[in-house]
Amino acid sequence: MSEMIERYRKIIEESGQKFTKQKQLILETILEVNRHISANEIFNLVKNKNIGLATVYRALNSFTELGILKRIKIDNTSYYELKIYSGKVLHVHFICKYCKNILDINDKNLILEYIKLNNLVENNFDVEVQDADIMLVGVCSSCSNKK
Repeated sequence: MSEMIERYRKIIEESGQKFTKQKQLILETILEVNRHISANEIFNLVKNKNIGLATVYRALNSFTELGILKRIKIDNTSYYELKIYSGKVLHVHFICKYCKNILDINDKNLILEYIKLNNLVENNFDVEVQDADIMLVGVCSSCSNKK
């Protein structure tokens, strides 16, 4: 079992849940595709392994509650990405309104600005920011060039 899967197994089992073969296969699939992926896309990749759509949804909900995955909801579709151990502590999402492609924008200067924004919000509103979803919507270069 890969080191990443072993870390996820430990998190799942420490929460009192069972680490089933189905959960392992779903996690392995998410790791393999290494992009934002919907439940239906995951299902299409694992259905030949006798994993049903309901099982995929239950696993995704569990992984999200445990902080393993991050859910990004766009136009009534949820997309998932690894949240912990992904190597992407903070990144902004950009979605093209035409092709619906989701891009991760990783930038050192952007992260520093995010930290400043977090500090400002925490100090001015007496709260503790634990997570953030930043989604920019626009037109990607591919779609822009087609026009």
